[in-house]
Amino acid sequence: MTKIILLTFFYTQVIYANDTKFVWLQKIPGKRDSGNCYEVNKDMDLSNWVGKTISKYIKKVKEKECLPKNKTSYFFISLKGKCFEGDTSTQGKKYFSYVNINLCRPEKVVYKTLNKTGKSRCYEVDKLTEGQRYYRPVKTEFCNNKNTRYSWEKRDNLSGKCFSLDINTGEKVLVNKNICRPEKLRFFFVRADAFKGHCIEQSMDSENEYSLKSKIENCRPEDTSYFFYKAAGNTRGRCYELDNESKGNNYLNMVDNKYCK
Repeated sequence: MTKIILLTFFYTQVIYANDTKFVWLQKIPGKRDSGNCYEVNKDMDLSNWVGKTISKYIKKVKEKECLPKNKTSYFFISLKGKCFEGDTSTQGKKYFSYVNINLCRPEKVVYKTLNKTGKSRCYEVDKLTEGQRYYRPVKTEFCNNKNTRYSWEKRDNLSGKCFSLDINTGEKVLVNKNICRPEKLRFFFVRADAFKGHCIEQSMDSENEYSLKSKIENCRPEDTSYFFYKAAGNTRGRCYELDNESKGNNYLNMVDNKYCK
């Protein structure tokens, strides 16, 4: 009995091998990255195959089984910022696979500060279209060239915006605030009310208008003490840390109540 089963299994596999082919099918027609490689019966009707009851042999297999020999190219998806290898004739409709973005990198590239995802940062882009056919995020220093200047537009001591300015084109782009942050800073505390204050960081260069709210810890002096305050009629209070020199004018911060126990 065992021998018969083995022979039957072997015979069935030979039939499949002779009567099947590898095809690339898209689950969502027109959506290239929805495709996969399948082994199917050669006489299987593949028109509108999604959602059909399939009575014939079909099996999902590895992508490489559908890889066209010497007939693929690399394509860049601008909307996603990704590179894929696809069949050259249909640009990915009959074969599609995401690959390393370096394979889409052109010979001539430039570096520009762009807003691609709602936040400005430095990108390596193709020189011809400046980002339509290729781009990828890189370190900020790649955009720090002699044709670019950065300026801080101060709103008040607590806030402002950083802009890059292309000297050649005059193009002005909003960029990450950290790009305008000077290396040399001074920190000082501004009291807002009886129990609250802000730490501010400013450029030590008087000609640089950079000024921004900073972490409160940056204004914390070495000599501090704690006090507990509970307003009349309240059942709960809060613990505060203040500088001993000015009793809160130069530093004041609400902390965990454990420090006042």
